[in-house]
Amino acid sequence: MASAYFYMLFPNDRVPRKVTERTRRKLRFADYDDVKGNMSAFVQFMFKDDAHGEFRFNWSEFVFSWIDREAAVLKYEDMLRDAVGTVAEAILHVTGQEVDRNRLAVQVDRFSFEKVANRKPGREDRSSFARKGIVGDWRNTFSKDACQVFDRLGGDALIRAGYEANNDWVEEFPE
Repeated sequence: MASAYFYMLFPNDRVPRKVTERTRRKLRFADYDDVKGNMSAFVQFMFKDDAHGEFRFNWSEFVFSWIDREAAVLKYEDMLRDAVGTVAEAILHVTGQEVDRNRLAVQVDRFSFEKVANRKPGREDRSSFARKGIVGDWRNTFSKDACQVFDRLGGDALIRAGYEANNDWVEEFPE
């Protein structure tokens, strides 16, 4: 949701301006930079109001449509921890073939956040599609209320996708 917020509400180098303009017309936040203050309404928008707009499905529908298939699932967290291993496993799963990990490592390096964004992960640039390049930044953009809204609308998918073990994450989130 944090990535979607910046993707849909801040013009950047890869998103068509019409996406930002359309979303801003629909949401009409007083201050788009107040990400934490707007996040509850944005989550509601993404799950309910615009669920079948830009992406034609909401996040939960997407997760549940793939979770029980034999699809290869690549998570950003896994990619940052071990991109070569994660992609190699996905290729093996899809093709049944081992990949040349040295050649894969060259491509992983070529498309690393630092090379694509020309800055270190964690240094935010809201005008770039490659905005921040870190895991867990959602904690800086969510309020307790946004967590509750997300849990109500997408908590089951969050758990099923393996991001949380149960709904305790909502209560454990600081005020």
